[in-house]
Parts: sequence; C-alpha cells; structure tokens
Amino acid sequence: MPNINNINISDAEFTAMQELATAFICKRAFKDNKKFSSPEAIIKDATTKKGLEDIFTYQRKKLLKFTLPIQDKTPEDKWLNTFYLQQKKLLTEFSDAKFTVFNREGGFMKFITDLIKDKFGVSRKDAWDPADIWLIKDSPKFRNQIKKEIDGPRGTQTIKELNAIMRSMFKKREIVGISLKLISGKTAKYEEVNVSEDFFKKLENMQGEFDFKVSRIVCKLNLRDKNQFATQDTNIFLKDTSKRNC
Repeated sequence: MPNINNINISDAEFTAMQELATAFICKRAFKDNKKFSSPEAIIKDATTKKGLEDIFTYQRKKLLKFTLPIQDKTPEDKWLNTFYLQQKKLLTEFSDAKFTVFNREGGFMKFITDLIKDKFGVSRKDAWDPADIWLIKDSPKFRNQIKKEIDGPRGTQTIKELNAIMRSMFKKREIVGISLKLISGKTAKYEEVNVSEDFFKKLENMQGEFDFKVSRIVCKLNLRDKNQFATQDTNIFLKDTSKRNC
C-alpha cells in the first residue's frame, strides 16, 4: 500500500485517481481549449487546480497539494509533470480530433465492459483491451452504432467483428482508448498497438487462430522500501510465427 504525503491508500484507489486526473486534464485541453504549457500552468488555472484537488481527496484529506512553487522529487512534481506531458503528446497525436467525452468509469467504460462480457464471455475488460480512459467524439451515438452492428443473440457474432468496428472508429478519431503510464523523463512516448488489419493477418495461422511464443518476461523486483516493490508491472514479450516481437 503506497504512502502519499503520509496518507496510506491502496494501489487501486490511487491508480483510479491518476486515470481520472488524466481524463480531466484531457477534457480541459480538448473540449475546453485550455492548453497547458508547463506543469505550473496546470496549477495556475483555477478550474483545473480545483478539479485535481477534488480528484485527489481521500477520506476528506488532500492527498496531493497543488501549490507553487512545485517542490522537486515530490509526488506533486512527478504527477503534474506526467499530466502535462500526457496532454501535450495527445494534443499532438490527435490534433484533428473533436472529443467531447473523457471517460474512465461508468459511461462508455461500463458499456464496453458489459458488452464484451455479455456477448463474448470476457469477464475482465483488460483481458480484451487495456484502455484506462476513453476519448470519444460522441458517446451515445457511437455506443448505439456498436450495439446495432453486433446486434443479435450471443454467439452470432465474433469478437473479431467488434475489434474491426473499434479499429475503424479509432482511425476516424471517434473512439480512442488510451493506456496510461507514469512518465519519468522530459517527453511522453506514444505508440499505436493492434489498430492495423495487416497486423492481425500476419499473426493468424492457417486455422485463423493466433499463434504466439513467449520471447522473454521482465519482472522488476526493485524495492520502494523494505516492505513494498517499486512497481507491480510485469512485461511479457511474445513472438509470432515469423519470430517478430509483439
């Protein structure tokens, strides 16, 4: 359990706050047209500062303190830098997008989680798609479109059909799922994964199934303190039948 400014909070609860904060910063940048030029600019904007303070309140205590100047090597320094660099990179990658919904829980996240469970028996959303937040052009419209295109009794459609619909919407900047990571450097990296039809065709074997082999596994066991690992991340690298890393 992490300790943030002398407050104990579970990893899951703090992760939820981080993701909600990124969704909120994206809303301010895309929908409200508030572009942040630095971590300090986030705090200087009263509306954004208030929103972050509300998100990072735990058991009526302020988990993070959004004041100037930002002190080096503090949780505030780390996360404000991450939020700033995330919105900077996303504004570059999706400069032509017209997002109106910035969702982490409920809404589209609940819709897609329930859909893959009811239609395809996938009980854990992350087993199908690792998106932490969704950036959406028009949520009700595209939810209805997805439901219409895969309408019918369970078993009459395949998850491949849903994947094709989602990839098409991604390319059109209608629904974009984003998987988030803490940024430790001066720039944010962005990578598009699993959005090309060619990518999937190259992975299929003669039976139309996917064939992967484990290449390597990286499990980081360095300690944050004597009782806790610094990260819960484990990276599993796969190779397809052509020996290409995935």
